Amino acid sequence: MTARDLGAAVITRFLDDSRARGLSTDGTLPGWRRTLDALSRWADQPVLYLTEDQLRAWARERAKEILPQTLHGYVVCLRAFYSWAVRTGLLFENPALALELPRLPKRTPDPITERAYSLCVDTAPLDLAACYGLAGFAGLRACEVARLAWPAVRWAEQMLRLDGKGEVERVVPMSTPLAELLIRLPVRAAARRGPVIRRRDGQAGHNRPHTISQTANTWLADHDIPWTLHKMRHRFATRLLDEGADVRIVQEALGHASLSSTAIYTKVRPERLRAAIEAAGRIIA
Repeated sequence: MTARDLGAAVITRFLDDSRARGLSTDGTLPGWRRTLDALSRWADQPVLYLTEDQLRAWARERAKEILPQTLHGYVVCLRAFYSWAVRTGLLFENPALALELPRLPKRTPDPITERAYSLCVDTAPLDLAACYGLAGFAGLRACEVARLAWPAVRWAEQMLRLDGKGEVERVVPMSTPLAELLIRLPVRAAARRGPVIRRRDGQAGHNRPHTISQTANTWLADHDIPWTLHKMRHRFATRLLDEGADVRIVQEALGHASLSSTAIYTKVRPERLRAAIEAAGRIIA
């Protein structure tokens, strides 16, 4: 086995182990493979053999070319890989410990407007309208849309049972508008066993998360709608907040592990903030 083959085999073993342990999702793992393969090509040797100095040099070069958010994801990947290599006995020391996570700019939520969202669910092809409904009416991620199968759609209970990020199951109530979008899908009742969103190439099995995102976002761009499928998830979170749900309920609905993640998705509208400030200004006798 050549050094190149050995390096590829180690990466595959790491990804398989990460998937088996539920440490990452099928949506994340292809990106991790691309990151590790690119690092190996840059160094012209398997990533398992790289030193701390080489990783630092690689990170400095990438920082000049990519956004901090992208570099952040790369560093997370390398930390996970080298921690795994030490844990499994492939390395004695972790060369990625000295890699610092780049400071990320504070992100603000950007939910799709109601007018644009209505246009999407009303005029898009049926499969895309269902994707938009799952994101904007139930807060699903692209990976959750891709994995959703008909048995997880509980019509009697009006619920969706989801295998969420990190293999964490969650249950999301299904609103009437979302149920109507799913019912419109051209699937015979007897065939409602496979994926809810079928592959457009006619092949069996589920779509990849990237395919769901790319197809949905291409339609939006083609129709001059300057948002993405993920911004419909922002819309879902913001609408929950507008309707009086507290942030813990929003966190649960989105499947977030921390409230800090939820804050990125929820936009507090100025009128709500003003009303709250006015209420705080009144002295209760």
